[in-house]
Amino acid sequence: MVSKDLLKAIGADTRIAMMKSLLSRQKTQSELASELGMSPPTILEHMSHLGNAGLVELVPQDRERKWKYYRLTKLGRSLVERKKMSVVLLLGYVSAILTGALLFIFLLISSLELGAPSKPPASSGGPYLTNALAYLGTPKSFIGLAFILLLLATLLLFAAHYLRRKKI
Repeated sequence: MVSKDLLKAIGADTRIAMMKSLLSRQKTQSELASELGMSPPTILEHMSHLGNAGLVELVPQDRERKWKYYRLTKLGRSLVERKKMSVVLLLGYVSAILTGALLFIFLLISSLELGAPSKPPASSGGPYLTNALAYLGTPKSFIGLAFILLLLATLLLFAAHYLRRKKI
């Protein structure tokens, strides 16, 4: 849930820059100050706001170390890390849209054919085979076949994306 502290923390460009700096590795107050051209007390104040919002945290260390390191929390990392949309997922979305469009066209053609008079079955050469071969030459059959192929492609693309994310 979005809190007042979170909105206040991400409302400043300086704090966003600090969080982006912490993406690469954990850093000390002095490192951040020299990198961003600010005084250490200013960094400390900003880190306090980011810490209250749950975006950064102090790295727990033993008592012998005198430096305090800051790092991003999972929430902080998720806000500043750029996530690439996988090509597989993008192709899956495109395939799903095309599948829906073909289904719409297929249903539209089917509804238009309902009003047309039906053809009598062919009497010679086996009515079922003749009707099946005649149907294969219609635009409706090509749209139906394309729909089925795109639906299978969509399912395979989303399955591949899921398996890749689960690292199976």
